[in-house]
Amino acid sequence: MIPPLFEPPESELADIPPLLPVAQPAPAPGIEDVESAAFDTVSSCVRGRARHGMRVAVGVGSRGLASLPELVRGTIRALRAAGADPFIVPAMGSHGGGTAEGQIGVLTSLGVTETSVDARIESTMEVAQVARVGDLDLYLDTHAERADALFPINRVKSHTCFDARIESGLAKMLVIGYGKQLGARAAHRLGYERFPEIIPAGARFHCDAGRVLGGLASVENALGEVALVQALGPDQIAREPEAALLRHADALLGHLPFDEADVLIVDLLGKNISGDGIDPNVTGRFSFFTMPDRPPNPKAIVALGLTAQTHGNAIGIGLADVITLRMYEGVDWADTYLNAFTAGRSGLTRAKCPIVVRDARTAVRTALAMVGALDPSLALVARVHDSSHVGQLWLSPALLKRASRVTPLQPDPADPDGHRFLDEG
Repeated sequence: MIPPLFEPPESELADIPPLLPVAQPAPAPGIEDVESAAFDTVSSCVRGRARHGMRVAVGVGSRGLASLPELVRGTIRALRAAGADPFIVPAMGSHGGGTAEGQIGVLTSLGVTETSVDARIESTMEVAQVARVGDLDLYLDTHAERADALFPINRVKSHTCFDARIESGLAKMLVIGYGKQLGARAAHRLGYERFPEIIPAGARFHCDAGRVLGGLASVENALGEVALVQALGPDQIAREPEAALLRHADALLGHLPFDEADVLIVDLLGKNISGDGIDPNVTGRFSFFTMPDRPPNPKAIVALGLTAQTHGNAIGIGLADVITLRMYEGVDWADTYLNAFTAGRSGLTRAKCPIVVRDARTAVRTALAMVGALDPSLALVARVHDSSHVGQLWLSPALLKRASRVTPLQPDPADPDGHRFLDEG
């Protein structure tokens, strides 16, 4: 596919200011032994409730959770030690191209294989409708539906399209992740404005029906490390204990240390980073009617590439303004559009193609020119590796003067102006 490549007039492009490395303090330390922490909390959660031989469908999604293989291994070990027979089902809605093989591929790219976590993986896109909760049709992966119990593993964090007590986490995985494409579509067709109601209701239905043994929640710090793991019982999922984890996650969420910027450069976008590739909760740019934009909401966002773990799914690319030809050529548009279609109204904006230029240097210069930041000494420019890892970032001198609570780092002597990434990308 040939993109509408834009060749901006060279004489009108802006120069790129130096980009200086800085660090932000993490509000919470990471856990050193994540697998042991997961084993301990899951063991406590299922003690006395897991029956001998109980077939437990452990849900693992497409997000790039920190230490995901360790979280899964600890859970599998704990369930097995309690006498259960755990197996893994991909609980990721329509991701992985909406195929059973594609979803196994997503797990593999995240380090979750039958060998790495010592558990079999049963993958299918077939679903069974198990209930109608209000006007929500509730579906389950058929492997999960035939199991004795469900046990989701997910990170708790703020969602990118709605604001509520229960957002991304165990409840959402029970309703959308385990429901595969049909289940995800059934929820999204009701609209994100209904999610604060239908996600808890659907999850509580599963829990109250005795279908859920529990779930393992993780919370990450601003460095993308696991800061907390906590197993919740069926009487805690989609209720106050999960809401409390979301409040804790919000307190640890990585942020950008400035209130405004001309250009934000994001090295990598991907589903494993955020459901929308670039987390709007970090950038402040939501571009969606249920979530007003907030600072810093840069005037322009430049995205330079896709993560390997996203397998070409570039949902969220519409949150960027300028991208490179290499990034465009790495997009699996069929996969991206399936995700956009399943997501409903948010997919209409977050799968749109930005301006495509030939390389990273041109992308940044084009964005600077288009927002009028023509003087490098005044340009407010930031660069992050991705929106989940903002503990270290790079700032232009003018933006560094405005930044709060950052510690300047020693520049690389071989890259004093911080521009090497422009040639490598």
